[in-house]
Amino acid sequence: MSKHSSIYSRDDYIPGTDIIILRELDVGKSYDIHKMLGDELYGSSEDLLERNLFSNMEQYVIRKCGFPYNFKNIEDKSLKHDLIWINPKYTKYWDRERVLNQVRSSSKYRGREILNIWENYKYLRSVPKIKHYHIISIL
Repeated sequence: MSKHSSIYSRDDYIPGTDIIILRELDVGKSYDIHKMLGDELYGSSEDLLERNLFSNMEQYVIRKCGFPYNFKNIEDKSLKHDLIWINPKYTKYWDRERVLNQVRSSSKYRGREILNIWENYKYLRSVPKIKHYHIISIL
């Protein structure tokens, strides 16, 4: 790890890297409220998210992260934080290699450098029902 290793825990890093990821307090609070309202109004914020993401039976969708991390040791202003969501109906067909290939071949990333694609550790996943990977890229 980097010189920051005594300040941050293992959970504050993208797995296998020295890139520090934290959510700003306001983003974390907004996420908590979003999840609570989804659960109260629709029974499950995960079910609501699944319905909204996969309206046309897509196997996957790539969307901008609505509650992005703050990448503490990346200063580049062109940084982009997206997610690739895998439709639960097709999860068994999507391993890590297929996800990586799909993202790398996506027109969304032409002219961009993909810094990392990762899936959070199981215990850190806030939406465990829907397989998803974080994608960070820069110009």
